[in-house]
Parts: sequence; structure tokens; C-alpha cells
Amino acid sequence: MSALSNDIATLELMVTILTIIIGLFAYLGFVNLNEIRAKISNLDDDARKKIDGIKEDADKKIALMEKEINLKILHAHNEANSKIENIQTLANQKLSEITGIKLQGESMLKILRNDADATINPSYIEAELDFIAMKLREKELKGEDFNIEDLFDLGRHHYARGYYQKAIERFMQVYSQNAKFPQITFYLGMAYDDLPNFDEAVKYYTASYENEIEFKTKALALSNRAYTYIEKARDWKRKVNNEKSTEFYKLAIDDFKTSLSILSDDPIVHYGLAIVYREIGDQQNGLSYFNSAEELIHRKHEYEILYSKKQYSHMNEALNNYYRFTK
Repeated sequence: MSALSNDIATLELMVTILTIIIGLFAYLGFVNLNEIRAKISNLDDDARKKIDGIKEDADKKIALMEKEINLKILHAHNEANSKIENIQTLANQKLSEITGIKLQGESMLKILRNDADATINPSYIEAELDFIAMKLREKELKGEDFNIEDLFDLGRHHYARGYYQKAIERFMQVYSQNAKFPQITFYLGMAYDDLPNFDEAVKYYTASYENEIEFKTKALALSNRAYTYIEKARDWKRKVNNEKSTEFYKLAIDDFKTSLSILSDDPIVHYGLAIVYREIGDQQNGLSYFNSAEELIHRKHEYEILYSKKQYSHMNEALNNYYRFTK
């Protein structure tokens, strides 16, 4: 359009200049005035025709460009709709799959809950965690935000699967929102314990013991901290620092015994005391706690997820060493 304006301006300038020149000649008597007027009229007509032609070409080009742009917009719109439909179809398929698995999970949970030992059955725990993961995946696909309970459950799921750093990240999200959230410091202690980061584990086990309301969690926090003290005692023993090693063994014994005053029938604690006494050379107490642990484990079948995985390795270690005391 700027080119058209330039052409028109040029023509108008030329007509003006020519008019002035012809007028000058006419004034001087060199040309016939009527002839000059005719030529000016012809020039004006030619200029208008050229201007009309330029405008007509410009209108055609503009109309063609508008048509092309509209076609491109329509094509892009149709392509976007097609992609949206494909995404919605895939999302619906995923939701359908999850719903099917979710129904299977609910059915499995119902079966397991009919078990007398459902709350301490490892299969129940596995099913519960998988069910939680499916529910959270369903929320994620729907674009729903996770609440604090969801973050805690996701952390539990990561912990149970051995993804300790991921579990810590989720638990810290919960802790930053509510440091008094039930069992959050306990689970942070376990995750750091199994990472391992013993100093952080002790810190959060201590917070759990001091702040938790439920007595069982308090007892478990103490027994877990005691197992962490065993690890620290062994570390100092490897560094040939018997004074420090003895200090941590004493801390472990104190924690185990305080835990037993709250939860006396916990076989994991009995095994822990047996390990400590064996390692400090007190064979009599070691054997006594091994025997009581054996009696409790056969009676109770305790396999709750609230125990740290490290405690199970200690328990297996205790069992492997059991016959050394009987020889």
C-alpha cells in the first residue's frame, strides 16, 4: 500500500509541474491555451486510470492474501483439534486402565482385610502402597493438585520401593507445610537412616520421640535411633576409638530399654539388645534377649512397614548369630 501512495504522489506532482510549465508558456504566448487544457485533461484521465488500475491490483492481492491466511488458520485449527482429540483419547485410555487396576486393588485389599493379621501382613502393605500410587497417578492425569496427605503417601511409596532420596524430598514437602504432621519426623528418620545419613536420622528420630502423640510411634522412634547408634558405635570401633564406641553402645541400650517400657512385646527391640550385648561381650544378657525375641517373633509375626529396612537386616544378623550363643 505504501508503494501505491508513492505512485499517486509522483503522478500528482508531475501533473502540477506540467501545469505550471504549460501555464508559463501560455502566458508567454508560445502555445494555444485550449490545446494546453486538452492535454491537461488527457493527462488527468491517464493518471486516474493508472491509479484505479493500481488500486484494483492491490485489492486483488489483499483478497488473495486474506484467503490464504484464512485457509492456514482453518488448517491449524483443524490440526490442533485433531491433536487435542488424540490426547483426550489417550488420557481416557490411561484413566480406564488405572480404573481397572484400581478396582483390582480394591478387591485385593478387601480380601486381605478379611485376614486376621491384615494390619501386619506384608502383602496387605504392598497392596495398600500400590493402591495409593494408583490413586495419585489418577489425580495427576486429571490435573488435580496433591494435598499434604497425598505427598506423605507418595513419600511412603518411594520409601517402600527403596527410593530414599525421592522419599525424603516428598517428606520434606510435608514437613515444610506442617512439622507436626503425624509420623512425618519418624519417616524422615527412617529415610535418612536407610540412605544412610545417620546424623540426620538421629535428629528426626529424636524429634519423633519428643513430638509424636501415639505411644507406639514413640517406641519405634527410640528403637530405630538405637539401631542407628549401633551403626555409629561400629564405625568408631573400626576407627579404634573404644571410648566413643562404648558411649554409643550405652546410648543404644538406653533407647532400647526405654522403648521396651512403652512397647514391651516388640521382638525387634529384643533382637537389638541381643546384638548390643553380644558386641560388648555380655554373652549372658545377649542370649537372654535372643531367646525372648525368638519367642515373641513366632507368636506375633510382626512385619509392619513402620520398621526400618535396616532393622530387618539386624534381625537376620541376630538370627544368624543365635547359635553362637548356644554352642
